Amino acid sequence: MPSEPLKVLVIDDDPTILEIIKATLEDRNYVVTVRREPLGTTAQVGTLHPDFVILDINMPALSGDHIAEILLKSGRIAPECIVFYSASAETELVKLARRHNAGGWIRKDGDTEAFAKKFDAIVQQSRTRRLGTK
Repeated sequence: MPSEPLKVLVIDDDPTILEIIKATLEDRNYVVTVRREPLGTTAQVGTLHPDFVILDINMPALSGDHIAEILLKSGRIAPECIVFYSASAETELVKLARRHNAGGWIRKDGDTEAFAKKFDAIVQQSRTRRLGTK
């Protein structure tokens, strides 16, 4: 981990999931902000300047992949800093991550340790990608 904790914004309409993710990532020294409402995410990203955004795919009003499209068009976050998180089929998550050139995807399966390890790996891979482009 870097000396300054990374900021993570998590958008999910399920308050229990948000609570679990927040606790899991904070235990790993991330600074976590959660959001239940997908509408207004672009403005919050502009204010918060998170290092990573974790997006639930299946939300009412605006799906996570549509939020990703909006964020990417706005230029407020790099594609490799977007992580899709859903109970959707793995093939669907892979397809969405590739379509948006996202940093990765994590399947909702209730295993918080596996979630944390996969997120740490995505963070490390993103750092490597960014260093490789400089």
